[in-house]
Amino acid sequence: MHMYSLGNNIIKRILNNLEQNGVTEQNVLLWKGYLYGLYDVTLIKFYLDLFNLFPDIGFRERVEIEFYDIIAPDTERELIEKSKGNNHNFNCQNFFSRIKDMQAVCEQTAFENYPIAKNINISDLKNLLSSQLAWRGPTDSLILFWKGYLTAFIHTGVIMYDDYLELVKHFPGLGNDLLTDLYRNAPVTNLNIPDITVLIKEMPISPKSINIDCCHPQWSPTEFDSCIKWSPVISIDKNRDRLENRIKKLISEYLTIERPHFLAKTLILRGYLIGFLESDLIDEQCYLNLSRCLYSIGYSELIRLMTDVLDDFEYYKKLDDLTLSINRIEQLGCIHPEDYKINRNQLDLEIILHKKEKDYRPEIFKERAYNHLESGFNLAHLIWGGYLICLYQHHLIDYDLYAFINARRVNNIANEELCELYVGHRLIKNENEYITQFVLNNPSFI
Repeated sequence: MHMYSLGNNIIKRILNNLEQNGVTEQNVLLWKGYLYGLYDVTLIKFYLDLFNLFPDIGFRERVEIEFYDIIAPDTERELIEKSKGNNHNFNCQNFFSRIKDMQAVCEQTAFENYPIAKNINISDLKNLLSSQLAWRGPTDSLILFWKGYLTAFIHTGVIMYDDYLELVKHFPGLGNDLLTDLYRNAPVTNLNIPDITVLIKEMPISPKSINIDCCHPQWSPTEFDSCIKWSPVISIDKNRDRLENRIKKLISEYLTIERPHFLAKTLILRGYLIGFLESDLIDEQCYLNLSRCLYSIGYSELIRLMTDVLDDFEYYKKLDDLTLSINRIEQLGCIHPEDYKINRNQLDLEIILHKKEKDYRPEIFKERAYNHLESGFNLAHLIWGGYLICLYQHHLIDYDLYAFINARRVNNIANEELCELYVGHRLIKNENEYITQFVLNNPSFI
């Protein structure tokens, strides 16, 4: 009973909102975040069905919220191909018709509250948002999806207004006019929530952003999701160390191969650099020079790799918060007073501080890999993938150990990216067999 009554109200709100504000990418992302939030709290499939009617954008954010982990390249590839087909076939007239058709399953009786099937732990929610911001920074897609997602939580009453304020304050003002409309038109008529006007005024001004109409006949999605507003500055000084220049060249070529998997490739490269630093193949200054060429991501996992200390959660939370601040500054500039106090080298200085000699004997190394990777988080597996390649290429571990760890410990979530790093160039179509050989650890390939 509850589902259908609220569902009818939701459909009316969607139709009114889209007719007034348009089926723009910003509005779509906000509504998709909102509908996924309703589904996450109520576990009612009706909201997920509505979510799936919209243009297929924001899928990275949804997956990372669902699994509390960065999206794996292999999963991302599948979703990109799926979204291309869905968006190519998107028709605005059919979209509105299908939404109206769903009114047929909605009863007209009114009721007061959402049926809550899942309680929200505010601490976990804050950690998830901090983590995703630390991975991606404040991309347009993340900002809009999360604003809608959190608004669903306050409309369902699973978070308090003060918590909502604390979470939303992380964002710049992108889409605030749309957010105000969504926030004020709660489907539960007796919901008593404070006005949002003061919060909107306090949000930092957002840079101008593209907002394309999805109903345009030739629409194709703007790359909100992969549009991290950062790019490496890589200068090769011929007077510097040859190895440093070679690695800079590798970074430059590797990171421009396939932009959608930029974050995964960055994590792989960060693991790769740890192998160089840990084994004294490069000195600390060279490491700092190379690290500055990479986006800031994965430092808590990098420190775990350096120290083998897995449960210092308070310290790792501080690293993630510092990463979040640095990425916010690099993408938006200094928008908070505390931003001016940030030392952008602090994360790498922490890495250097924890450097220690490692034991690469097989049984000890296998235990290290098992302890670090048993959690199954993609961040750790991507870092270890790059780390192993460095150690094997420079004869610090032998083939049998490399093959064992790769086959038994590291999840096969980025085979193409790891293969490209190993061979040092982009794979072309007639080289696709390299990936299979790489995954199977074929000695003739390695």
